[in-house]
Amino acid sequence: KDTKQKLLAQPRQSEVSSQLQQLYSDELDAAQALSNARSELKGAEQKMQARELEQVRQRAAEDSNLRSEEALRAELKDRDRELKDTKQKLLAQPRQSEVSSQLQ
Repeated sequence: KDTKQKLLAQPRQSEVSSQLQQLYSDELDAAQALSNARSELKGAEQKMQARELEQVRQRAAEDSNLRSEEALRAELKDRDRELKDTKQKLLAQPRQSEVSSQLQ
C-alpha cells in the first residue's frame, strides 16, 4: 500500500517539478521583459530630455536674437539722434559766422 502511494505520488512530484520549472522560466521571461521595458523607458526619457533641451536652446537663441535686434534698434536710434544733433550744429555754424561777420 505504501509503495502504491509512493508510485502514485511520483508523477505528481514530476508534475510539480515541471510546473516549478515553468514558473521559473516565466519569472525569468518576466524579469527580462521588465528589464527591456526599463531600457525603453530610459531611452524615451533621454529622447524627451534631448527634445526639451533643444527647445530651450532654440528659445534662448530666439531671445538672444530679439535682444540683439532690440539693441541694434536702440543703437540706430542713438546714432540717428547724434546725426541730427551734428546736422543741427553744422547748420548753426554758418549762421554764427554770418552773425559774427554782421557784428563786425
